[in-house]
Amino acid sequence: MSGRKRCDLNELPKDAVLVDARGLYCPIPVLRLAAALARCGPGETARLLATDPDARPDVTSYCRETGAKLVSVREEKDVLIFEVEKPARRG
Repeated sequence: MSGRKRCDLNELPKDAVLVDARGLYCPIPVLRLAAALARCGPGETARLLATDPDARPDVTSYCRETGAKLVSVREEKDVLIFEVEKPARRG
């Protein structure tokens, strides 16, 4: 087991990070994701829920610029679900 925290919509641990940005538009979903990851430790994973179709390129760009890892992205019932892992601290 990696020890990494993962957020699962159906089974969220007590200390999981879930960012619900449904109904919000650019740039708010990415700003909320960034704020949530700022409170996470390296290697922890946040799950972002978004309904804005622009969230897909925005989150991809955010990850590329910050070094965060886009673990997965999928769509369920018009909701985009992103799992993003906070990068290790840069030395």
